[in-house]
Amino acid sequence: MTAISRVKQVRLGFIGCGFMGQLAHLANHARLPGVELAALSDLRPRTPHAVAEKYGIPRVYQRHTDMLKAGDLDAVVAIMNFACHADVVPDVLNAGLHLFTEKPAAVRPETASRHAEMARKRNLVYHVGYMKRCDPASIRMREIIRKWQETGAQGKLKYLRV
Repeated sequence: MTAISRVKQVRLGFIGCGFMGQLAHLANHARLPGVELAALSDLRPRTPHAVAEKYGIPRVYQRHTDMLKAGDLDAVVAIMNFACHADVVPDVLNAGLHLFTEKPAAVRPETASRHAEMARKRNLVYHVGYMKRCDPASIRMREIIRKWQETGAQGKLKYLRV
């Protein structure tokens, strides 16, 4: 018996099954040992049913709140436009579930800080995925931004899109 086979099966719920949800997240999570894709929520009327059939996901919900109320999940992967995080993240954390979203964490820094504090208080993992953290261009841009902030050369930084 391997260490993985002794670990409890992790029951994942997915919120969102758009392009990146299908291309990257669902496809990869479906291959992980010890992971059960238990439920899927998406606002679209037909897409989630087709995706659920493809990945063998037994339960489909149009509203994420209904999926969370149904219970029996260990964690949630929520892949949606980050503008939706302000509404969805608190619901997942208040349901007592660990959470993974993609970057950025929120539209406003205060919202991201509030979500991080919610997770900390509930002893939950809230992971924001960002695959380019070690990319040389991202590292260089971070250095430039820090210099701007230190010198004030660009004024107060309010928004940056790279």
